[in-house]
Amino acid sequence: MCSIYLATILVTLVYIGDSSAAPNVKLSLYYESLCPYSRAFILNQLVPTYQKLESILTVDLLVPYGWAKSTKVTKPDGTFDVEFTCQHGVQECIGNEIHNCVLNTETIAKTLTLFGCMYNATDYKTPLTAGKECATKQGLNWAAIDECATGPLGRGLHLLAGEVFNKATPKPTGVPHILLNGQHTAEISDRAEKDLVALVCDTYTGTKPDACKK
Repeated sequence: MCSIYLATILVTLVYIGDSSAAPNVKLSLYYESLCPYSRAFILNQLVPTYQKLESILTVDLLVPYGWAKSTKVTKPDGTFDVEFTCQHGVQECIGNEIHNCVLNTETIAKTLTLFGCMYNATDYKTPLTAGKECATKQGLNWAAIDECATGPLGRGLHLLAGEVFNKATPKPTGVPHILLNGQHTAEISDRAEKDLVALVCDTYTGTKPDACKK
């Protein structure tokens, strides 16, 4: 787990699943884009689990920020901007802002597919390179994502993510910080990072889909 020190960016996304007799299991995730534990959870657990269990799993909040630090900067013309320092360096801030911008415009399905591709790329520690390659493969508008991530909108989304992260209940002490149906416990985190499919299937109160029986 990447613990408190310094961190990185934000982004939130709400996705509403189809209504049914039993409510979908809801998952919220607070993370840092280049934290190795966050990467492992998203790549090895969240992405494949969502692909298998989309019918019963709603990813209602993704917040890539962690313990990033923002600094207000006065520009020569008297206006203000903001700069960020992230736990895993400049590339993490870039990664967080890419995540922010994607979450701001894309569906959760496309978002997770893109993030999974980026995290699986050889150059995953250089998010601009991985992002461009994966967005192009996926047919997403990389020019728009890049414009957002490298401009004031990306910084604004990053700043907003920090506000969301810092208001999280319970307060994160490390990332990935995982909530299931609004609850965070050591047991939930441990099970989610080891076998999210089993956890979601066990939590769902309706008729289990075939993916739960495998």
